[in-house]
Amino acid sequence: MSSRLVPRPHHTVVLARSTGDSARAALHSFDWYDWAGDSFTPKPAPADSTWGLVFRVVAALDAPVDRGLRPGDEFVVVPWTYDAACHPEPWDDSLRAWVGAGEEVFLLDRRRRIVSERGLVFDVFGWHAPFPSARFLDFAADDEPREEWLPAATWFEFLRTYPAEGDPLARNRAFRGWRLSRPTDWAFPLTTLYRPGA
Repeated sequence: MSSRLVPRPHHTVVLARSTGDSARAALHSFDWYDWAGDSFTPKPAPADSTWGLVFRVVAALDAPVDRGLRPGDEFVVVPWTYDAACHPEPWDDSLRAWVGAGEEVFLLDRRRRIVSERGLVFDVFGWHAPFPSARFLDFAADDEPREEWLPAATWFEFLRTYPAEGDPLARNRAFRGWRLSRPTDWAFPLTTLYRPGA
């Protein structure tokens, strides 16, 4: 699960803050993907009227041209969950309870072709995204208290140094370089993801 905190080449890394507004996502079908693995195999998806939360971009890392997310832009994130049969279904809790009022880090890659009146629309698995609000991150943090986690802006700064593709040694060099240069900024997720000697 903690591996979902680090980007892959297809991700757009965004530091954003919720506006507190919700937006309706248009009724349509879209390709769903296998959240459990890295293959992102398309699966049949529900055609449903869904709601998302509006976010405003604080910063974005080299967003692909077709996503066009720049500081100040708004975009909509629709959280999803699984039903008892492991089929995707719309988020069944309050959108405002899903994330806090502070900054969040998203790894975005599931953009809908339809653009809402509040900007691009992305789908995420709400239990695992974003950082730090996602509830399942508590299980990945090895009992490290949330108040001791890295702030979202600091995690975003680390991701600027982290190679989205490359061998494990290159990635571990990013961890070691960060730890040497910023020893006071060493907390979850770094403490869980770093594997010394790898």
